[in-house]
Amino acid sequence: MRKLAAITAVLGAAVLAVSAAPAGATYRPCGDERVKHCTDSFPIQFTDTDTCGFPVIGDFVFTNDITDMFDANGVETQLQLHQSDVGTYTAKGVTLRENDRYTILVDFVDGIPVTAKHVGSLDEIIGPNGPIFHRTGLDEYAVVFDPESGFYVDGPRILRHGLRDNFDVAEFCAAFG
Repeated sequence: MRKLAAITAVLGAAVLAVSAAPAGATYRPCGDERVKHCTDSFPIQFTDTDTCGFPVIGDFVFTNDITDMFDANGVETQLQLHQSDVGTYTAKGVTLRENDRYTILVDFVDGIPVTAKHVGSLDEIIGPNGPIFHRTGLDEYAVVFDPESGFYVDGPRILRHGLRDNFDVAEFCAAFG
């Protein structure tokens, strides 16, 4: 589970790190110079040997559709990150599907990010016999600057609504037979 959690944490930390254009991304104005938009997508592949005691192969595509908004003076006011993390976990000839689709709204005050609201289908894992884990709702965090990475990241939780953290490692591993 540590590797799966680490992948999730890396994606979450990457969320706010992309308020600057990702490498190779081009901003495409949406009819107003105060709105900038780009989409970036990349594969994530890994093998987790810790969670279940046998290798679980992850094969995902992470997509980040970014809309950045500015006031008339060019100061950033809001960042909208429409994200998806879609893929599979495979082990012992069995495949589980994950389909996460959510939006992160980052609000700024005087050009500094202050809150990040995560809303939508945050995590959804489907096994051969149906849902294994599904977490939806709203999570809101204070945004803090991480001096180690040089990026703004989710800090302390401010608000939580509708979320259930019922991920069961034993159920996840048992789904592979």
